[in-house]
Amino acid sequence: MWNLAKIIKATAIVCDRNRTDHYSYEETTEAIQELNTQMALPSVFRLRKKFVMDHERGIDIALARKDKHFDYQAKKIIPVITDQNYMETLPVNTVGASYGHLIKQWSFFDLWERRLTEDSKASDVMPNPLMAGIWFNISRHIFISHDFWHVMARYDTSRLGEACIMGITHTAIKTTGAWYIAHAIAAKMCWEYKSILPWKAVRESIRIGNAINRDFWYLNPLEIIEEDVEKTREKYNVGVCEEFIRFNNTFKEEFRNDNVHPEYNDPKTQKLVAQEV
Repeated sequence: MWNLAKIIKATAIVCDRNRTDHYSYEETTEAIQELNTQMALPSVFRLRKKFVMDHERGIDIALARKDKHFDYQAKKIIPVITDQNYMETLPVNTVGASYGHLIKQWSFFDLWERRLTEDSKASDVMPNPLMAGIWFNISRHIFISHDFWHVMARYDTSRLGEACIMGITHTAIKTTGAWYIAHAIAAKMCWEYKSILPWKAVRESIRIGNAINRDFWYLNPLEIIEEDVEKTREKYNVGVCEEFIRFNNTFKEEFRNDNVHPEYNDPKTQKLVAQEV
């Protein structure tokens, strides 16, 4: 852990402007995992205290109990959240409709298998088997939840969108790796665009994440997939990413907007876009 050469190499990969998204390039997902692994200590202890012990469902995730058990996730959750036909039947204002639009770009099953392999390798470097198992279980939960967080927090899969989701993830699990990735990408983009907006967007994502009702981080995706997306945001106090929208209105070339169903008009973001114009 904390191998400087590996951290520098992985940082260069995740900050690469030519990589259109983190799913299409296996090397990028491996670099993200490398950074999280290299920086696992001592933040894994903070993760245990803040994410696991501070919430009743945190224990279920850490110990893979109930709906956080691998078999339940593999047999009950994954078949639903990868069923494109099902999600296309959902009203456009639901969480699942936008989620379905987002993931249709990739094969989720391939990503699932790849992530299990990567997280298994990462858990091997943990200092004891119990910690390794907890790390593996939490990583699996975050992987299942990650794209739902994209939808709920209004961040697309562009570089800055992923950086902001890393900022959001840091507020959930308190790990150094997610915080570092978010700020490394933001710093690189500030240099490239000669603008402070990427940095402001990432800092805003952390403020948004800190304000979110902590029950949100422990949700089983099936609990919200058929719910109205705006009502769900209000329920869990998910704020509006004004700085992210401002960046995309100013620098449009990386904006993907793939986290929103094309037929859904978000009332809050539409208002902000109109104000910017």
